[in-house]
Amino acid sequence: AALGRLRYAALTVGMLDGVRVETSVADTIRVGAFGGLVPDLQDGRPGFSANVAAVSRFGAELTYFDPTSNLRPFVNLEAHGSMFQGALDERRLTASVHMFPGQMALRGYAEVAAYDPDNAWGAAPVELNAAGVDARLRVGNAFVGARVDARQPELSRWLMAELPQSWLCSPTALPADQPPEPCSGRRDLRALASLDAGVDFRKVSVVAGANVIQMSERDPLQELGGFVDVHSQRVFASEHLDLGLMGTHSPLLDSWGLRLGVGTAFLDDRLDVAAHYRVAQVT
Repeated sequence: AALGRLRYAALTVGMLDGVRVETSVADTIRVGAFGGLVPDLQDGRPGFSANVAAVSRFGAELTYFDPTSNLRPFVNLEAHGSMFQGALDERRLTASVHMFPGQMALRGYAEVAAYDPDNAWGAAPVELNAAGVDARLRVGNAFVGARVDARQPELSRWLMAELPQSWLCSPTALPADQPPEPCSGRRDLRALASLDAGVDFRKVSVVAGANVIQMSERDPLQELGGFVDVHSQRVFASEHLDLGLMGTHSPLLDSWGLRLGVGTAFLDDRLDVAAHYRVAQVT
């Protein structure tokens, strides 16, 4: 049992001022439950402060993990919700699966949300909020990884009290003399794809990666990014050098950065002293 400020109430549920209890029901299965108040979004004040609108969150978690299996499966199921202004607000079900066969790591997750039929955002009664998969494979001294992820903005009445409506949904086009635009039922979908790879030589390791982000089909905002990191150790005796280059491009801005580091070890490698310098430009 844990009582107080919980950094993570569950695997995919963040900070909470409350309580969490957990127990094992078998060698590979654990169950837990949690409940409490959400800290203030602006300054992190406790959720029970009289100066903030209390948002309570509650839920249950089921975890399966078998380290003796060749796949070493880890499965997590969460059902959680929230109360705001005396009424039920969020209702979500999240599932994630991790497996580690041999030199490979695989992960997938999905989150489903339920809404009232007459909700303010025009959302369907049940929607897929987020889903993603990623994989990583190591062969000898090299590795490669890939990730694909899609996510919609979270919807809740307590978030709507903190954020403008335009942050949560796409408005319906209406004449200028009409009342405020209602939500159209569409939300901006953020889709991400990334790829990275690296190799370790005797004294040098190199890692490189790239990603692309698509923010919306209605008003596309695409971001492209990439990086290269080089680490060299034992250059002469105990020295090491680090060199990194990164860059991003989007319709809003372009940026690039260069990082250079140098260090050395003392006292039979028990003490390492390093200095880094980074220069960047944004246009």
